[in-house]
Amino acid sequence: MTIYALIIEPLASNIRNSKDIKGINLPNRKEKCALFQHADDCSTIITEISDYDHLVKEFKRFGEVSGSKINESKTEILEIGRKKTIINQQIKDLIKENVKVLGIKFGENKIDKNWNPIVEAIAKTCKEWENRNIDIYSKVQIINTYILSKAWFVSKVIFPTQEIKRRINRALYKFIWNGPELIKRTTLNKKKKEGGIQMPDIEEKINAMWLQKIIDMIKGKPTIWKTMYTYFLG
Repeated sequence: MTIYALIIEPLASNIRNSKDIKGINLPNRKEKCALFQHADDCSTIITEISDYDHLVKEFKRFGEVSGSKINESKTEILEIGRKKTIINQQIKDLIKENVKVLGIKFGENKIDKNWNPIVEAIAKTCKEWENRNIDIYSKVQIINTYILSKAWFVSKVIFPTQEIKRRINRALYKFIWNGPELIKRTTLNKKKKEGGIQMPDIEEKINAMWLQKIIDMIKGKPTIWKTMYTYFLG
């Protein structure tokens, strides 16, 4: 994958430096933003319909040399902001309500689109394990290492609603007790030496992840996302 990232860099460089591809201009940033790359996954941002034709031209030119081709089945377009009249049927066919980038769906109803499958997967996994003869400490270990791993990645990008967190907790504590809850959840969240079982507190964990973003924004190197954060926070 590292070798591919090096090979595809000429394509990225051509797109970034192309005068025909306008991209978007971010506040407090000199360079235009037209391309995001994650290994072999490319996401482009354009503001003019004509940019699309120039992008396709660059991809085809790169393909003629490298042998690479666009995976058309995974090529999608998400409209952001004010809708424009589009005549090109090829572009129309690619427009979707949601697009997936690195496993995260962006677009309409993004919270439900991302979180409902995860909540259902967590509930299903808990159901599969609930009738096994496992002690309560082992159940917490399973929750930490296996069940909640499905949620942490998405929670860094899409903040869950209170209802989603309640649904997750309901499934987890049903798995823990397999019946009525006999001890307060706040007690179970505590360390063992404090009388708890170190049951994960979803609220605290997710809040900590988002607080880390603030630390990264203050201490980290200049990036596109930091430019946007700084601009909108004033």
